[in-house]
Amino acid sequence: MKIPLAESQPQKQEAAVYARNAASSVAAEPGVFVESDPASVVDAVSADAFFDAGYDALVMAMIAHVVEVEGPVLDTVLARRFARAHKWQRTGARIQERVETLASTAIRTIEEGIGTFYWAPDRGPDTPITFRCAADKSSRATDEICMPELVILARSVLASGKTGGVLVVAMARELGLQRAGAAIRKRLEMALSLAEK
Repeated sequence: MKIPLAESQPQKQEAAVYARNAASSVAAEPGVFVESDPASVVDAVSADAFFDAGYDALVMAMIAHVVEVEGPVLDTVLARRFARAHKWQRTGARIQERVETLASTAIRTIEEGIGTFYWAPDRGPDTPITFRCAADKSSRATDEICMPELVILARSVLASGKTGGVLVVAMARELGLQRAGAAIRKRLEMALSLAEK
């Protein structure tokens, strides 16, 4: 159900909007990552109203949708979805701060060295998750994937019988990458190390 712009004023509706939206959102099929469109769950977005308190309920509904579809989702990615939905050219610090401030009030977070990941209510490091390849067979940025999801990928590659340096290459291929630079290689090696424990 879309939330009309006119209903965004009462702040006490935020929790109800979040709960309703989280329950009605449908995530992609297991094993497939798709980008969400936060604007799809509201009647209209307003770049002019984005920073107004009266817009909080709409922002919360959109946050819940993105996290339900994409979660675990990195803080910068979550903010980027809002920038795109509101037709902004870039994601500035004010946009990210606004999204993170509201998201942190209702969404479970896990801190990693690369940022904060927002988790859907039914997912978390203590519940089973799957590695998700991009729906359109494009690559997924390694630094936008939480470590528990990379560990699942590493376990899958280890289970295939590959060993040594081929493991990182195989993981990179699963991510849709043709090569793995030093930062990517380091993150994938960390996932492999955790998967072997």
